[in-house]
Order: sequence, then structure tokens, then C-alpha cells
Amino acid sequence: MTSRPRLRCLRKMKITATPVADEGIAHVVKHLHGLTEVGIGRNANITRVDLRSLSRLRRTPKEFLANCPALRLLNMSGLLRLATIRDLFLLDCGNLQSANLSHLSALKTIGDDFFFLCTALVSANLSFLNNVEEIGTAFLARCTALSAVDLSHMLSLKKIGDYAFYECTALIDVKFSKLSCLLEIGSGFMDECNALSMTARWDIAKLFSEVPRSVPKKV
Repeated sequence: MTSRPRLRCLRKMKITATPVADEGIAHVVKHLHGLTEVGIGRNANITRVDLRSLSRLRRTPKEFLANCPALRLLNMSGLLRLATIRDLFLLDCGNLQSANLSHLSALKTIGDDFFFLCTALVSANLSFLNNVEEIGTAFLARCTALSAVDLSHMLSLKKIGDYAFYECTALIDVKFSKLSCLLEIGSGFMDECNALSMTARWDIAKLFSEVPRSVPKKV
């Protein structure tokens, strides 16, 4: 797995708001109805983010909300036009406990390092991601508090990148049913997930028998 990249601002607009009480940047983003792209990252003060008002957002920039160590709660519901989540989304947000991804019905592509190293994440609702076709490298990798994951609603999924769920050491239950469109699974898929139940291990083995797996690469 590649080392963590250097974070940098790649977009014209970057918001690093001074938090008001415990609202973080929520009081700022709720007024940004006209934005199509917005970048917020590397901010030690953000604790909560509510993006429901960004109804015109079609894709996130790279490093969106990456390295925000105090971030605990994220709500992305209502982003009905969001089609692409680019690389390093919520990279290394070690206090993030949950994320509401509901109603992302237009989402088709998820880039590399999605929630990578979010070590406090205990739940991620993927049930609305039924139009996602591809997920990149290190999808939910090293989320060491995550105990269950359900991919069965990702009906359009065709490709899973390398090291998805890598080193999710608390992961026990996994659901894969209905992944009839899946064509490729990257190397390192669920490697080092040593707490997996026997049922989950059987399901993974069955999945590998049905879908080509990439040749393993050196981590």
C-alpha cells in the first residue's frame, strides 16, 4: 500500500472555518448552495460536518475532509447529484465514528483511500450506494473498529480496487449477496481481517471462486 500522500489544496476555494462552539464548519457550508466543488481539509478544529445543503455538488475534490483529527460526525444525505467521490476522501480522520451516506443515488465512482485509517469508525451505511460501479484502492482499509459491512445493496458494482477492507481487525460479519455485476476484485481484499466469522470466510471464498482476483502486490 502506498504511503500517505502529502496533503495539499488543489482547488480554487478552500474553507478552513473557525468553529463556532461545536458546530465546526456546518454554519458555513449550509449557505453554499451554488457550489459545484468545495474543498475542506487538514483542519484540526472541525468536529461535525453537515453537507445536506450542497445539493449541486457533483464531485468532491481530492483530499476532501482529509486529515481532520477532531471530526466525529458527517452527514452527506441529500447530495442527490453527487456522482464522484475523488481520492483521499476522509483520509485519516481518526475520531470519526459514523457517516450518513444515505440517498447518494447518483454516486457511481469512489476513489482511492475512502475512509482509509478512520480507526474509530464503527458503522458506515452503504445501503444506498446501489449505482456505484467502481471503488478504488484501500476502500475502508484499516478501519480497526468496524465490525460489520454489507455490500449486498451495491447492485451495480463492477470493480473493487486493491486492499479494500485491509486490516479491519474487528470485522466479523460481511454480506456480499446480489453482486451479480462484479467483474474484478483487487489484491489484498480483506487481508489481515483475522476476526472474520467462519460464515464470512466461506462467503469470501465463494466470491473469489466467481470473480477474478488481481495478482497480489507487495504492501
